[in-house]
Amino acid sequence: MNKKPDYIVKAVKNVEGKDKWTDIGVAYINQGGSVTVYLSALPLNDKIILIPTRSG
Repeated sequence: MNKKPDYIVKAVKNVEGKDKWTDIGVAYINQGGSVTVYLSALPLNDKIILIPTRSG
């Protein structure tokens, strides 16, 4: 895949009152408007946030 990702996927976990952000993947918008997400990790108890890239 040569296209740059439309989103960076991050996990957010609260550790001792502070949010810890970890990059866990990328996401792409498809032609039909759906989103494909590629994860390198799958958090079980954390929030997953998609942050738009500047090019996305």
